Amino acid sequence: GKFTLAPEFAYGASGSPPKIPENATLVFEVELISWMSKDDLFGDEGVIKQQLKAGSGYKMPRPDGEVKLTVQTTSTDGATIEEFQS
Repeated sequence: GKFTLAPEFAYGASGSPPKIPENATLVFEVELISWMSKDDLFGDEGVIKQQLKAGSGYKMPRPDGEVKLTVQTTSTDGATIEEFQS
């Protein structure tokens, strides 16, 4: 992809001599080499965490609290393979 920066968002009227002249528009070409989702639990794209519905109440359970959750296994086409509810 390309990113284009107008002079006012780059070096402006002063430039950066000797390589970047005054009022230069800068164009950066960027290639994405790799990507890892923050929800990719093992870094191999095998297990992806997804929040289906936001919880309500406390942001963190109390030590004596109860956490209810659903674990659902789906295939790449979205079909449910297995579902577990606590």
